[in-house]
Amino acid sequence: MIWLEKELPVPSKFSRKKNDSHKNTHGISWLKPEAENAIRHFWVIKDILENNGFPVDVIKSKRPGYVVYEDDYQIVAEPFHGK
Repeated sequence: MIWLEKELPVPSKFSRKKNDSHKNTHGISWLKPEAENAIRHFWVIKDILENNGFPVDVIKSKRPGYVVYEDDYQIVAEPFHGK
């Protein structure tokens, strides 16, 4: 977790609307395939969670929705209507 907090930027936006607070948004953060180190760390976190009784689903998508934030490692997207 320390590595992720240090190396993975915190998205500045989670909604297409300008004045939405973070708790009222529908944005989902997705890692880009190029974010290999972050992905490796997330697999370790997934294993730890599952070994302690917390199931984790891995979701992949080529069309995650409306992109509202992007950096070198990730995007935040609001799902398309009805998805």
